[in-house]
Amino acid sequence: MEQPTGIAVSKDGTIYVADCASNTIDVFLPNYSHKRSIDAKGNGSLKHLALNQSEDRIIVADDKTNVIKIIDVNSEKVVKSIKTRISQALATPFGVALDHEDNIYVSVTFDPSKLTPKKGTAKHFRQKGAVMVYNSIGYFLGTIGEKELINPRGICLINDDDDSPQLLVVEGGDSESQFGCIKVFSL
Repeated sequence: MEQPTGIAVSKDGTIYVADCASNTIDVFLPNYSHKRSIDAKGNGSLKHLALNQSEDRIIVADDKTNVIKIIDVNSEKVVKSIKTRISQALATPFGVALDHEDNIYVSVTFDPSKLTPKKGTAKHFRQKGAVMVYNSIGYFLGTIGEKELINPRGICLINDDDDSPQLLVVEGGDSESQFGCIKVFSL
């Protein structure tokens, strides 16, 4: 692998690794031997990925082309590309998570100065973020944390039987004025 960035493991132990340099998903058997590479097509830069419940689809964030790709594991084809946007501004996807219904959660950053006149520094605007939610076939359902998130990165879902589901979002501390933290949203 050239530049591995995201990983997911199936119930049978098959390992899927996104490689942003080669724009492929490398597939490894449970004994760690390389089985094959899935070409995600295009000139993208794959980041994080997730497997759906039936493990026949990989959902991967491509931060270079601003899309979420849904890839069929068996045919190794991109079956859907979802352009990530907040209103009309392009949003750069990063983290990917799925809930028990295979709804897709994607952390994104975007430049709100493209939505409204500038009211601050350009650096601040480039770091604005949200979590976008799509159903399993890519229909947009809404956003979470658009007012609270700055520079979101990795995300995961916790769904205990006793409590309401929670979305955990890591905010990157790569800005001079921001420390890294985890924000929790009840769903």
